[in-house]
Parts: sequence; structure tokens; C-alpha cells
Amino acid sequence: MSLDGEWEIQHLSLPWGWECKEDEDINVVEALVPEECFRYERDPSTESRMAADAFARQGRRRDSKLSFDPKKLAQNQEEKEQVLSKCRDEVKISEENDSWTCGAGCGVGEYNGFALYPQRFFVNITSHIEFYLSRGVDIKVVLSMRDRTISSRSKLKGHCHIADVGSREDKVALSIMAEAIEKYGKHGSRLGSLPEDASGKERVIIVSYEGMMEMQEVYLYKLYHQLGIKSTYVPSFEDGNEKYVVDAATNLDKLELEQKQQEQKVELDSRPLKPQTYHPPPPKESLLPKKLITVVGSSFLSTTLAVATGAFPSEGRWIERVLSSSFDAGSVDGHVKNPHELVFEDSVRRTASSLIDDWEIQQLSLPLGWKCNETDHTPDLVEALVPEKCYRVDSPSTTPDDPKILEQCRNEIHIAEDSTPWTCGAMCGRDQYNGYALYPERFFVNITSHIEWYLSRGVDITVVLPMRDHSISMKEKLKDDCLMDARAEKDNEMALAIKKEAYKKYGKHGSLLKSGDKERVIAVSYEGLLGLKEVYLFDLYHQLGINSTYSPAFIDDNAKYVTSQSQSNFWKQRFMGHRRGHEKKHPERGHEKRHPERGMEKGLPSSDGQNSQSSENSRKQRHQRGHKKRAPKEGQGKRSRFFRWSERPEQSEQ
Repeated sequence: MSLDGEWEIQHLSLPWGWECKEDEDINVVEALVPEECFRYERDPSTESRMAADAFARQGRRRDSKLSFDPKKLAQNQEEKEQVLSKCRDEVKISEENDSWTCGAGCGVGEYNGFALYPQRFFVNITSHIEFYLSRGVDIKVVLSMRDRTISSRSKLKGHCHIADVGSREDKVALSIMAEAIEKYGKHGSRLGSLPEDASGKERVIIVSYEGMMEMQEVYLYKLYHQLGIKSTYVPSFEDGNEKYVVDAATNLDKLELEQKQQEQKVELDSRPLKPQTYHPPPPKESLLPKKLITVVGSSFLSTTLAVATGAFPSEGRWIERVLSSSFDAGSVDGHVKNPHELVFEDSVRRTASSLIDDWEIQQLSLPLGWKCNETDHTPDLVEALVPEKCYRVDSPSTTPDDPKILEQCRNEIHIAEDSTPWTCGAMCGRDQYNGYALYPERFFVNITSHIEWYLSRGVDITVVLPMRDHSISMKEKLKDDCLMDARAEKDNEMALAIKKEAYKKYGKHGSLLKSGDKERVIAVSYEGLLGLKEVYLFDLYHQLGINSTYSPAFIDDNAKYVTSQSQSNFWKQRFMGHRRGHEKKHPERGHEKRHPERGMEKGLPSSDGQNSQSSENSRKQRHQRGHKKRAPKEGQGKRSRFFRWSERPEQSEQ
């Protein structure tokens, strides 16, 4: 709590409390009350932190009777009564008060005024909010969304070593969070419904852990603003996810590969048949949409939004693509023999447009274009990604399009070499290409100027920034887009700078937004979408003004990059076995090398080789006391200290 008593920050885990048990019931309580009024059912006489410390010290003997230091437990009876009186009168926690609830179990007798909690429990976030609102507290809940696979791995390492119990608890936690978002999120159904909540402001704020690690102070300052905190404090950002991320191939065993191949076969079999003759959609009156959503990076999200707006069929589509060069199309004596190609798209590759409500979904990668190579310089930065009909790669072999389209690009979108004060978005085409914006083979789009380019032409544009784990994004980039680490890292730094600038200027409370303007840049947690699914997605639809109930298949593309439990155990044991074997062969490089002062104390050799005689005598003495190497039993050969990959241990970490 702050010194002036205005702010209190409450940390809440789902679940809260001590380690899980195999046969333990899942307890859900109404609220987490102020700490002074909180006690554990098991020992209500002890202040909660002292009780928790005692539980921790007991370890696996926690079911036995607790014993405490009487001096630490000594408490002035008068002070205790003052606390209980405040809990009863101010917080309304009392067994005798029928019109108010206690948040958990009501203390009785001498504990009347305390809320009593199980050792491990969940808090219902919805009722937690209402508990405090009813008592006149301006409460907000921040939900930190983190990759579910990594969260589960972390949980198994920490406070729940039983995989089945941990999985069951995760489902309960997600359902609690989903309900809270539905009722008290940005567009919650219960906002403003209580007399004490007349403001109707959002009470549940979703925060991307991965977004915080990537965008850092830019993302943090936006959160401060949402919470009404005036501060410039910036902590040290340490990514807790990185240690769990591995190459995807390392995680795929034979069964997983076969399953993926089967899924791909089913996907191919379910495609609509390739049409004999292609019938293009009817031409639009305008090349500019009324509403444009530019999705940065995530093909999954751009396709989902395209289906939801009616711009893309959920089963995919066959579409005619104009090839950008005679080399792509195939040429004979420099003449293009087939400048068009019919291709199947199961996701939005560039753009998708709807005839109803005039939506357009634009897929934008940072950078965009061809794969990188060793001779690449830093990709150029362009002003905007223009409508697809007016877009061409800057190449002398580019084939001119329909003159009517070029005229539309010049007159309606103002893409022309002589269109001052309008800009072309990239380099202006000249002569026969006048009307095209010409792009390099690989380039970045400045999101800030991209927004302004479309706003100046009357388009209602919103940019969606999916926030995904940085380490996993880099693994995917190195696999699919850029095989060179240094080049990929530089690209990532440039992309991050572009996203930060756009979020600062056009995100929620952006510096370039005027009073009453809607936010033009929306940060979305990719991991939050995979965890909360429809609840989070429908909230995003609402923000974007999309009226749809379309829900895709949520496939976690992160999971294949997260080290498995058995792998972690295997490598840990393999490393430890190797270290033990190494120290046995080279004792001078082992424990004594790392801790020379201990070697000196025990007469063992130090790092500079002193006391070697003393060391030799010690070894002889231990040998005489029976410290001999045991010979293998009859019929038993020497055992390797390494496991074979096919024999890796499968037990859980403890």
C-alpha cells in the first residue's frame, strides 16, 4: 500500500497458496480480502505470512501439527481487537452480518472479523471485483496472459509437480479469467450495473506478458495510463520464457511428425476443387475500402478477421495472382508466356476484401518481400503499403496492368509522379507505370506513416499488433524467412522500433490522437488468444466493430518450440552424468577447481597444485576405509553414463 493510503497493489495467483495434492478438492472463494483480515483455516491464530512461512518450512510434513516460536506469535490483545474491529466495521467481515459476505469462510468466536481460507484456493475474479465495488473501492484487475505451455512447465517446476492436477487447475483458472473478461472487460456485460459502479469503466485489463517483454517501457507506460498511474518508473525486464524455448525440430518426435503429415493430408483433401475457369469477383467501385484492418505478422489472425468480416471463405479460395516479373511467370525470348497464375490460398497472403460493409484485411510482415540473403543491406523503409491493385515490385520486367486500373490509382488514390502534395506510399512509377507504387524486393513499412497515408484518403484504418513470444518468433523467422542470425536480429530490431513508434503515437492514449479519437493501433496477445479463445477474440471483434460469432480452430504454434518435460529431465540428467564422469577422470578440474578454499581446508589440492601430498594421503586413507570401486556383478557389463535418445527418462521433474 502507498504511504498516502490511496493505492494498494494486490498480487493474486490462480490458484493461491501452498503446493497441490493429488486428492485435493479445488476450492473457489469469493474474494481476496485485505491482508490484515486474512487468515488460514488451518491456524487462524497466526498472521497469514507467518503461517505460510511455517507451512513452507514443514515441507512434506505439512499435515502434522504446526509449531511456532511463542515470541514471534506473541501479540498484544488490544491491537488484535482493533484489527478485528476494523475488519468487522469497515470491511464488513462478520459472522453476524447477514447482508455482507466475508470473501471466504467467516471466522467465529474470537476470530469473528477474519476471513478464513484453505491452504490452496482460487479466487473468483468476478465476485472479487463486486466484493470491493460494494465497499466503495475503485478496483481494477490486470490479467497477465503468458504462453500456456510455458506457464504449465513453470508450474510443474515450482508449486505443482503433479501434471494431471496442474492441468485441471489451469482449466479452472482460464474459465475464471474468461468469465471476468466477459462481465468486466472493455465491453463487459456488467459494467455500470452496480450502484457503486456508475462510471462503467473497464475493470479487467488484459496484458500480454510477451508484449511487455518485447515493447518494454512503451507497453508499460500505456498500462500506467490505463490504470491512472503517474510514473516513469521502468524495471529491469528479464524474459522468463527464453529458457524454455528450443528449435521446433528438437521437439518433434516420430509420432508428432506423422500426426502433422496426416493433418496436412486432411487439409489437402478438404480443399475445394480447382475451377476449370476462373471467375473473378465483380470489380469494386473504389480501390480504397471504407474500413481497413492491417494485421502485422500473424497470418492466423488476419485470416480469422477476414473470415469474420466476410472477406475470405473459411474453407480457403482459389485466386488468380498477377506474377510480378517475367522470371516468375516463365518467359520465352523475354516475352511473358503466362503472366497470371491460379493459386490456392488457405490463409490471407496479401489482402482480402468483402463486398458487404466494404471491409479490407491487409496482411503485413516486417519486413515484407523476398527472403533475406548474405548480400542484403538493411531493407528500405517505405511510407505505406498501398492497395494491391496499385502495388508493383520495382523491376524492369514488371508487366503493365489494365490502363483503367492505372487511371484509378492516379485519380482516386493519388498515386502519380505529379500528384503533389499527395505521396505514392513508395517510389512513384513513371511513364507507362505512372499510377503504380514501386517497392523494393524486401522492405519495411513505417506503420505510423501507413496509418496517416490512409487517414488522409478517408479510410477508417486500424492496425492490429499481435504480441508473440520474442524467442519463438525469432526461431520461426530463422526457419522460414531469414537463415542468418545477425541479419534476422537486425531485422527484428528495426521491426520493434517501428511497432513501438506506432503504439506510442496511435495506440490507446496515443500522443497523436485527439480527444474523442479512437485508438488506431491495438496490441493483441497471441498467447492470450490461444488461452482465452472466443472470449478474447469476440472482445477484439467488438473493438474493431466486427459483428460476427466466427470462431476458428485455435492451434498453438508455440507449443512445438517449448521444451517438453521429459526432454528437460533427459538433458539435465545427461549433463549431470557427464559432469560426474568428467570430475572422476579429472578431479583437479572438478569440485576442488571450483572451490579451492574447501580443498585447502580438507587437505585436497588447490587450483595452484599445492598440498598435493596431503591430497594423496587423504585418497589413500579413504581407499583403506573401503572406498573401493565396486566391480560389476556377474553377467553385468559396464554401464554407460549416457542415455540413448530412445531410452530417455519420461518421469516428471520433482
